Amino acid sequence: NIGFSFTLDKERAEWFAKRFAQDSKGTPILIEAKVKKEEILSVFLIRSEEEILVSPDSVKIIKIKEL
Repeated sequence: NIGFSFTLDKERAEWFAKRFAQDSKGTPILIEAKVKKEEILSVFLIRSEEEILVSPDSVKIIKIKEL
């Protein structure tokens, strides 16, 4: 299964990518992307994660980096 998690915190994104890659033995990647503010469906600021919920169709990928 492939999952998507969008966060405004780069360090947190790297942590999640590495953590889940260890579980499934895959290569962790970090995707840098842009999304328009009006495309954000929800914002979650709990647990210091700065997570946003958006439709993957509204995400413009800027860079993909293997960690």
